[in-house]
Amino acid sequence: VAIPMDLSTMKWRTSILRALQEKDQGTPKLFQELLVQLNNSPAQLRTTIFAALGSLASQISHKYPELVQALLNFSWFPDNEEVNQKYIEVICYLISSNSSNNRPFIQKLVENFLPAFDDEQQTYSENLSLLRTNYAHITLQKILSISPAAAEDLMRSLTSTFPFKKLDTQVQFFFMKQCLEVLAYCPVIRDQLVCLIVRRLITIDVEIKLEEVAEEDDELQFSVELETKQEEIAHYAQKLDQMMALFFTWIQVNCKQQQNKTSDDIFENFLYAFDTTILKVYKSKYTQFLLFYLCSCKKGYAETFVSYLTNKVLFEEIDFLTKQAAVCYLGSFLARAKYLDDAIYLTTLRKLYQFLEEYLQKFSSSDVVLDVELHGVFYSLCQNIFYIFCFKRQFLDDKRYFDEGLIERLIRSPLNPLKFTLGSIVKEFCHAIKVARGLDYEDLIAANERLLPFSYYSSSVQASLFAFGLVVTFLSLCLRQSQVGCLGRQLGLAPLHSGE
Repeated sequence: VAIPMDLSTMKWRTSILRALQEKDQGTPKLFQELLVQLNNSPAQLRTTIFAALGSLASQISHKYPELVQALLNFSWFPDNEEVNQKYIEVICYLISSNSSNNRPFIQKLVENFLPAFDDEQQTYSENLSLLRTNYAHITLQKILSISPAAAEDLMRSLTSTFPFKKLDTQVQFFFMKQCLEVLAYCPVIRDQLVCLIVRRLITIDVEIKLEEVAEEDDELQFSVELETKQEEIAHYAQKLDQMMALFFTWIQVNCKQQQNKTSDDIFENFLYAFDTTILKVYKSKYTQFLLFYLCSCKKGYAETFVSYLTNKVLFEEIDFLTKQAAVCYLGSFLARAKYLDDAIYLTTLRKLYQFLEEYLQKFSSSDVVLDVELHGVFYSLCQNIFYIFCFKRQFLDDKRYFDEGLIERLIRSPLNPLKFTLGSIVKEFCHAIKVARGLDYEDLIAANERLLPFSYYSSSVQASLFAFGLVVTFLSLCLRQSQVGCLGRQLGLAPLHSGE
């Protein structure tokens, strides 16, 4: 396509051709001067040079990498729209003529997603940061319209440039915000980018230790002391808080306020991220709330999530720890989410009851071996069913949900699941069914206290950890700006107190 040029541009085009010719002949002086002009000329002159270079894109993109590198060193002008637009044009011409230019230019543009630091003020410059990201997004959109395959290079650059977890909160937040902006014009990488962000949130999440959280004014907050470790944990909490607040807002805009094919795709993206990342991380405490909130946006999402977990627990051939985690997520979600229809409980409990009934038939002899690793899924499933009824006490009076005969056989079976259930759950569950159904297991609880300690029945430390403790899914919320605490109350996350 012929590019219209004024007289000044035509003269520069002739000069550039001469510089390239002489460089090919072994005289690089004019070529070196051209490189200097590209990096140091005033805005108006660079506008003309860029226009001339655009007309020669097919000739320079293959043979003169130094020229491409000089273009990569360009910095956006805050007060000259014309030179910035001409720079965008020359990039697009170069990429149109040679797709191998995709990667270096996209990498350079993605680096603009990091906030600009003002050396004089020793702080981040909001104006300069917004200038850079604005032009970077405009340029990336144009590149993707020219070369859709560039989306792969874009995803690669986002992955390699995503800030390390120890970097400032402002850096993390700003970069993540730009990632979410990218999804508005490059949805083809949404599944990969959602997973990337979730993975980065997880790396921060696991650094927050629950023992550092204290309860105050009905909200869990950090009590930060002078010790370096506590300050670091507080810093991670603040960072995760702001990043999750941003993600919650994005979910609300794209899924809560509008339910369509895009919102369905976003749910699938998050479910995949949960399956590949969150489910496998034992110390995740907050990141999963993104999916919990998404499940509240549409009835079908919660149904799909429960079905996914149920299949993991009952039917999929997966490793022991992942299956245990799925059991605990299923139990916690059913126990503490307020927005679930009763039909979900009815369907799910029936499947779980069938599994437990068959398991009892298989291990019904009195000489059955009490082994947490061997019966880990069974024990964890029993514990989580008890946990569900601690919160859903209305189901205890309905035989469609509460199978008294099976529960009685489970508790009195040789497998003795109460022995391998958390003491707080045993206490609460037994109190609830005594009030609702008149069932009393004080004798069994007393007998269990005389048995050997729990660790005796497990040959694996990991098995003990997962069978005896609930995966932390809805507990110990301390992130305030993201309103996880508020969200927790919306989802029904009231504390569990005996006698309530």
